[in-house]
Order: sequence, then structure tokens, then C-alpha cells
Amino acid sequence: MDQRFQGNERLRDPRRPQRLRPAPRGAPGRPAQGRVLPVARARAERERAGADRVRRSRAADRPGTGRCGAGRGRPRVPAARGSRARGRPSRRRRPLLSGLLQLRHVPGLPEAGPDLRTVCPRIVRRRGLGAGDVTDHAISRELPRVQEFAGSPAWVRNALIGVTLVLVVFGLLSVYSASSFAAQQSGLPGNHVLMSQLARAAVGLVALIVAAFIDYRTYRRYAWPILGVTGVLLVVMILPFTTDIAPVRNGSRRWLMLGPATFQPSELAKVAVVFWTAALAVRKQRNLGSFLSGVLPFLLVLGPLLVLIAAEPHLSATLITAALAATVLFVAGMRIRHFLLLALPIGAGVWWLVRSNSYQLTRILAFLNPEADTSGAGYQLQQAQIAIGSGGILGAGYGESTQKLHYLPEAQNDFIYPIIAEEWGFVGAVTMLLLFLMWTHLGLRIAKSAPDLFGRLIATGLTAIVAIGAFGHIGITMGLLPTTGVSLPFISSGGTGLVIALGVTGILINVASRRRC
Repeated sequence: MDQRFQGNERLRDPRRPQRLRPAPRGAPGRPAQGRVLPVARARAERERAGADRVRRSRAADRPGTGRCGAGRGRPRVPAARGSRARGRPSRRRRPLLSGLLQLRHVPGLPEAGPDLRTVCPRIVRRRGLGAGDVTDHAISRELPRVQEFAGSPAWVRNALIGVTLVLVVFGLLSVYSASSFAAQQSGLPGNHVLMSQLARAAVGLVALIVAAFIDYRTYRRYAWPILGVTGVLLVVMILPFTTDIAPVRNGSRRWLMLGPATFQPSELAKVAVVFWTAALAVRKQRNLGSFLSGVLPFLLVLGPLLVLIAAEPHLSATLITAALAATVLFVAGMRIRHFLLLALPIGAGVWWLVRSNSYQLTRILAFLNPEADTSGAGYQLQQAQIAIGSGGILGAGYGESTQKLHYLPEAQNDFIYPIIAEEWGFVGAVTMLLLFLMWTHLGLRIAKSAPDLFGRLIATGLTAIVAIGAFGHIGITMGLLPTTGVSLPFISSGGTGLVIALGVTGILINVASRRRC
């Protein structure tokens, strides 16, 4: 041991260190003092005679008042011409005494860290060190890596991967069941949509693997370029001369066609907004309490981006993207009163957007009163509720749904959950809900144990992408929310949503495993 704690360094012997000798008795009326080092013992004995009393007389105990007695409460000390003048002891080589002994809170001492061989066996094997070769020098050389954040437990990552794979497999089965009849009626093979979804799932798994190996802190450096590219794609979507690559489908321009592949830039915008909001929130963390310097910069950038998404028009993506930004800012520390301050203008903008699009206003009215127009705006919701109600406890059986026979529009995409509930019953519907709850819990657990603020923010935001999409889809199909186009992550047919969801999972895996030994 080359460290000194409370033993006497000079009197140390091979058996045990000697403790410090007690200090001289303190002056009457003063708290007791600590121990004195032996090196100052002689000096303390010489000064003991003049340090027994603090006040020389009772008159000195009576504090004076007024002009004439202002100084009577203090003992008179002769004027000193030097450091060794009479009546004033020298300040050099005085005994080292502790301060006043007071009862107060003190910070707790950290516990001993884990053993290097138990925490990082791979380091020991990589260095070729045996059980007896792990010396202090080897530990001190590798200790910075051991002391770094250990990440989430391995079972969290494994559980996240397992739940994701279960959802993907269940989604492939559901897509085939929901789309086979419609594909055959169109003259296509029954597995046409399934094969397309398999190809998208393969691309998504590649995205998951790649994202799992990319350091998540890289996205902080490239947050602005990612957001800029997303903004350019959203501008292309609404230009009047880009209808060839951004055609109108179902009254909106949401899909960008690049050869045989199509994708939705609004889905990419969700991830870009999470990256950018988290990066800027980390940089402006101290200013988030101020509206002008902390909140306004986010509004100046996110506001135009949300307007571009709403101009497609895509109301659900606009609301979800705004909710993702709000989630990240809330976790970063933005004040509640600022959210309340922004609620009024945002609500007014949403209402103006709904009023400017007649079909969206019709959907809102159908949500408030579904029975008013069962053959029009309320038809899709009514058929979805029929499918959910006819499933019973165990369901009609896989592939035995009747609502998919041209009764329920978009059965393989925006309304796939009612098909699952009809074929798998209450048990299958609840199981699906529990799987998404488990996925959300694992994502939030990873966010909680992230090594830094940026990791915590992006893990929370990326988890919210899947959670809001899943629970929003289920709420819409059950009539709890207005009917909008929200797909079920990992389950619904569509390449962009599946690839984004699997890529998000890969990023969460990287956050969970970052800086482990």
C-alpha cells in the first residue's frame, strides 16, 4: 500500500500504522479540536501555556455598546510589529488542528468498484492475463474502460431483439392473411403482398444490424444534415411539377417514387426530428427554461417542417412528429408552462388544417357520431368494430376472417389490427397489445440507463415513434381516436414503416450496448 490514510507515515512499522496522538486540551468555552501531528508536538506544548484562556478578565466578557464601549467586548491585543511580536503567536509551523467539530451532512463515500476479472473477462483473455497476473498495473491500465458506463443488462437487449422478431413474424402472417383474398381478386398470386413484405423485412433487418453497430453519438454530429435532407424531400413532395415522382393517392401526396421503390419522407422526418431535437436540446440544456433562447429556436426550425408535412396533406404524421419533438423536449427539461403556452397556437393550426380539408373534417364528425353516416365516413370504423366484436375469445381461426373480403378497406395496412382480433380473438388482440407494451418498456429502460443525455433523449424519442404508432393505430381501429392513416409498426404492410421500425430497434440496441467492456 502506498497510500496514507489516518496512520502516522513517519512512525509506520511493518506491523501496523500508529494513530495520531491527541491534541492539547482546547480552551474553555470552545469546541473540542482534532488530533495533532507528532511533528508539531513540541510546538504545541510550548504554546499550551498561553492558549489556556481566550479572555483575560470578566470585563472582556461584557460587550460594549455605543461610541465609548464599542470595543470592550473584545480582548485587547498589543499592536504587533512583526509576525513574532509579543502577545501574538507565530503563524508558521503551528500545530495542524482540525476545524470546529460540527454535526452536519457529509457526502457518502463511493463503494469499491467491481473486480476487473468479473466485469471484463474479455479484457483479461485479450491481454493473456491469468488469475494471478491481473496486477495493479494491468488494472490501472484498463480501469478507465471498466469505470465507463456498463450499459443496460444483456437481457434487455436480447429481450428487445426477441420481441421485435416475434412482432415481425406475426406481422408477416397477418399481412398474408389480410391481403391474400384481395390479391387473388386482382389477378395476382395470393402471396404477392407477402413476398413484397418479406423483401422489405430483409432490408429492415439489414438496417437493424447496421444501426446496431453505428455509434449512436454519430447522429448528433449529423443531425443538421439529416434534417436538411428530410426538408428537401418534403419540399419535393409538394412542388407542382413533381407529380411524376410524387403522385396523388387517396387525395394526398405522401409517397415518393424512386424507380421501383417508394417511401414516405414523412416517416423519415420522424427520426430526423428526434435526432435534431435531441442534439439541440443537449446544446441548449441550460437555456430550456427560457422561452426566447431555449424554446424559440426549436419553433423556428420545426414549425416550417411541420407545415411541409401538413401540406401533403398528412395530418396524422404532422401530429405524431409534433408529439415526438414535445416528448424529447419534455425529457430534456422544457417547462410545462411553455407547453401550455404553445398549446393554443398549435391547436388553432390543427383546427385550420382540418377545416381546410373537407375529408378530414368529415372524419372528425364521423368519429364524434359514427352512426350518423354508416355508409360513408363512418363505414370503415363500423366494419372495424364488427371485426373486433366477431372474434370472440379465441377468434375465428387464422385466415378465416370475413371482414377482409372487401368489407374492411385497407385491411392489410391501416386496419390490420381488427383482422388480427377477428382471427385470433380477444387472446390474440391482448397478446399483441402486451407485446407492444413490453417493447415500449424495454425501450424506456434503455433510455433510462443511457450513458449520456443525448442517448437518453434519442432512446426516448425513438421508443415514442413505435409506441405512438402502435397505440394510436389500436385506438383508431377501436374507435377511441379519429380515423387517420396510422399503420401498425412491424405489422402493417408497407416498406417505409417496417424499415424505420427495425432501424429504430437497431439504434436502441446500440444505445443499450454502448461502452460495455
